[in-house]
Order: sequence, then structure tokens, then C-alpha cells
Amino acid sequence: MKLRRLILSRAARVSVHGLGVIGLPLALLLCRSGFRVVGVDTSERRLEEIEEKRAAAREKGVPELLEEALSSKRLQLVRSLSEADETQIHVICVPTPIEEGRADLSYVRQAMAEICGHMSEGELIVVESTLPPLSSERILIPLAEELTGLAEGEGFYYAYCPERAYPGKLIEELVENSRVIGCRSREAGELASLLYRAFVRGEIAVTSLRVAEAVKLAENAYRDLNIAFANELALICEEIKAPVNEVIKLANMHPRVSILKPGIGVGGTCLTKDPLFLASFSRQSVIRAGREINSRMPEHAAAALLESLTQLGLELKIAVLGVTYRGDVDVAVETPVRPLVEKLIEAGAEVKVYDPYVSEGFGAQVASSLREAVRGANCIVIGADHAVFREMDLRKLRSMVERQGPVVFFDGKLAFDRKTVEESGFIYRAPGVPLGIA
Repeated sequence: MKLRRLILSRAARVSVHGLGVIGLPLALLLCRSGFRVVGVDTSERRLEEIEEKRAAAREKGVPELLEEALSSKRLQLVRSLSEADETQIHVICVPTPIEEGRADLSYVRQAMAEICGHMSEGELIVVESTLPPLSSERILIPLAEELTGLAEGEGFYYAYCPERAYPGKLIEELVENSRVIGCRSREAGELASLLYRAFVRGEIAVTSLRVAEAVKLAENAYRDLNIAFANELALICEEIKAPVNEVIKLANMHPRVSILKPGIGVGGTCLTKDPLFLASFSRQSVIRAGREINSRMPEHAAAALLESLTQLGLELKIAVLGVTYRGDVDVAVETPVRPLVEKLIEAGAEVKVYDPYVSEGFGAQVASSLREAVRGANCIVIGADHAVFREMDLRKLRSMVERQGPVVFFDGKLAFDRKTVEESGFIYRAPGVPLGIA
């Protein structure tokens, strides 16, 4: 009852552990809602970026919220709770990577140990980090009970509330999207719901821990499988010499069909690992099969691209535009562009990359401008469909190449209209759209 009153009056202090893609926006929304927040992160560099207001600068709404939180002194930044004011609610937003096919929960365990070392009776722990099924009941709650000597549901409260936000729209989706809260005790569900209701406008559904853990994984596995179907369809269309974009367009005219676009692969930390967390509980897994299809697409795209250039008798001079895992984000972690570039270099290609958001090249030469990247290229690859690329004047782009003869435009995201590309002086190629078809 005491913690309930503290939440309702905004007198509760919240520690957010992990100030990355999700943790920082969450902390800022809690600050805006009236809470005092302790942001905990072991990275000195990340804390400096936040203090200097350079963190997540491209995320709409984040710079303004960060300015407000720092100027009002509602946000305290520390590397350890030992440096912080006392808190009653603790939210864990640290990574859960996959190592050798298994979930690495070491960061979550470390955060839990940090919290339990400073926790008093009656406090709330919320985990937002993505977890494999049964992790809360079999690992995290027993760990907290062992470290504190308290029983969950009596001495402290535990809830699982996985994030559902999309980079590029984080603030909007953290506020507007529905949330699922998993808990074992009624009190934990009520306290967590009160906390999230402070800024969430969407529906808040309270369920069991097992259901909540499965929901997050099911969502991303579903998306990954849909993309895998589109990618397999693209491979089939290459074999039968039928343009996949036309096949998808006409198939989607059916009222109960909605096929996604294929591409050079799937990236990001969620879609590349969450399906595997779920598939680890399945003996014969369509989820794992879909993951394998998507993971092979960068290598296939590289082979198809090299084959196209060879057929046309062109040198392997390639410009890759965009290296982030998807358009309009500044994250190159788990991007399918990396294995694509590496395979091209391995085949002896001269590769230049250009991305206005990041400076990563994966072994290729990093160009400082679009013109520098495409000058002299025999092939231009769309690796990430940033708006700045989608809105390019393709005729002007063709002139930037500054060479006569055929130039292949490899649309790795199927983001461009084929007719427009061809009318601009390029030879169009894409996953599922081979050379020499009408």
C-alpha cells in the first residue's frame, strides 16, 4: 500500500538499469510523468553522451525530453546504485544477446544483483529486457529471493513488461502502444500497471509471467517468419524468372493476403535472436527454418549481384548506400549489410559504402558523400532504405556515376519503382527480380 501511494503521488523514485535504445527513452518518459529517475549504466561513454545531450539525437522527441529531464534535475546519472539516491522501483533494460544459440542473461543477472544489493522490503522490480520463456520463474525471481532473503509477492514484487517500441518512433510507440505485464502476484501486477499508466495511453493487459514472455517472442517470430516467406518467394521467383514485386502486388489484391517485401536479409537485435529464444522449446521448428532463410539472404544477394555483373561483363566496382539494419536509424548492429559487404570484398570487389547516419564500412572504403561513393561504380546497391535515398533524383544519381556503359541498380530493399529506375538509365536488379525478365 505504501508503494502504491508513492506511485500515485509520483513520490516514488525509479532506477532504470541500461540507458540504451529503450532504457533512455523510458527513463525520460518517467521523468516527464513526474517521477525522479536514477539512470544506471556501466558505460562511461554512454553517460557522457547523455550528459552532453548527444544520445539518441535522431529520435523524435528524445532531445527535448532529455533537455527537460536534465534541466529539472529529475534525472540522475550514475554507474552504480551506490552513487544514487534511494529508489523504490527498479526497471531492467539491459541487453540479452544470444551466444552459441543460447540466451546470455549475464547482463540481466548483473543488474538484478546490483538492485538486490540496495533493495529494501516492499519494492518493485520490472524487467523490460527480452527473456526466453520461463526465465522469470526459474532464474530471476529465485535469484532475487536468494540475494535479498525476501519472498516475491510478500517481501518484494516482480513484473515482466517487455518493450514493444520501434527505433525511429520510440517515444511515440512507448506512449501509444499497448503493453503486456506478466506477474505472479496480484500486487505486482497492480503496482506495475500503475507505473506504466503514468505515461502509456494504450491498453495495459496483465497476465502470467509465462504468457508475457511468450508474447514478446511470438510477435518477433511472426514478423521474422513473414519476411522469410517473402524471401523464399523471391528465391522461387528468381528460379522461374518472374518478378517477385509483381507477384506480391497481385497476390496482395486478395483480401486475406498481405505479403511483405523481400530483401537482402533481416537485421536488428530483436528479429535475429527473439525467434531463436522461442524456437529453443520446439523440436521441429518452422521458426528456426524461417530464421535460416533470412540469415542466408545476404550471401545470396551478394552471389546474385556478382553474377549480374559477370553476365554484363562489368568490373566489380560497387557502391553500397546504407549500412544500418533498416532505414532511418543509426544502428548498424546485426545488419544484413555487413555479411553482404564482406562477401563482395571476399570475391575481389572494390566496394565503397556511404551512410549519412553511421561511419561503419565493414572493411569497405567509407565515402564521405553520395557522389564520392557512386563515382565510377558499375553497380549501386541499396543496403538501407533511408528516406534520403528513397527521395533521390535517380537521373542525377546516374550522372554522378560519371561513366558510360551499363550500371546495375541493385534494390536490396525493393524500395524503388523498377520502371522509374530503368528510365533513369540503370539496369534494375533486386532479390526476386533477376536480369533479363520483362
